[in-house]
Amino acid sequence: MNVYDISGRLVAQVPFNKGERVINWNPRKASLANGIYFVTLEKDDGVLTQKFVLTH
Repeated sequence: MNVYDISGRLVAQVPFNKGERVINWNPRKASLANGIYFVTLEKDDGVLTQKFVLTH
């Protein structure tokens, strides 16, 4: 799982194993600032992208 900021800069990489259904990740531990971020997951049939807004 990759996390990008609004400018497209990679800010975090979260390892996970193929077949996992749940990924636990705490963005506060990554010291991310408030803002808009995008999470991408590469799957066998494509890439899933989800936007989230982080506020502290």
